[in-house]
Amino acid sequence: MLRSRWLLAVMALVGLSLPARAGLLPVNVTVLPEAGAYRWTYSVVIPTDQYVTSGDYFTIYDFDGLVSGAPIATPDGWTATVQNFGKTPGLTNPVDDPNKPNLTFTYNGDPIHGSVGAGNFSAVSTMNLSADGMFTSRTHRESDNKTEDSITFSDIPRPTDDTGGGNPPPPDDTPEPATLVLMGLGLPIVGAARFFRKKAA
Repeated sequence: MLRSRWLLAVMALVGLSLPARAGLLPVNVTVLPEAGAYRWTYSVVIPTDQYVTSGDYFTIYDFDGLVSGAPIATPDGWTATVQNFGKTPGLTNPVDDPNKPNLTFTYNGDPIHGSVGAGNFSAVSTMNLSADGMFTSRTHRESDNKTEDSITFSDIPRPTDDTGGGNPPPPDDTPEPATLVLMGLGLPIVGAARFFRKKAA
């Protein structure tokens, strides 16, 4: 019993002493009809402890059904590029199908500090069904001005499945990366607590 309490105390201390960081976050994705296709709009925010400066960017991977020639919308100070592989921050390893286009949005202005929205970014797809896709970003930390590479999930367009089914994008209730990191740190410790409890019994 004493060992399990000790392990739970360590778990709490780990959770408090290792703040989990996340880069740019796609907090909301909307899909609206547009000229026989669908415009996907990503609302992106900058975390409080970070900022974006010229050269920082984020990538949405495998944006299926991208309509060539349809305008890609960005806020002021941002530019969009389309490529089938990358652009990927060095400390991340996303799933990236080289046969599907990726959307990269790069910032080119004065620094924007955290706890604000970076804006709305959108592109047009022939598809309105969603799948979990990869979203990476490179930002800078307020504490030491070093780069911060991050990876999370976001909705992306996907083809209709073989049965003709599929779902429109659900409301965004994806756990924040910070929550996932804390769960990842806590679960092994809970397992160790169970092990020691069984051993003591």
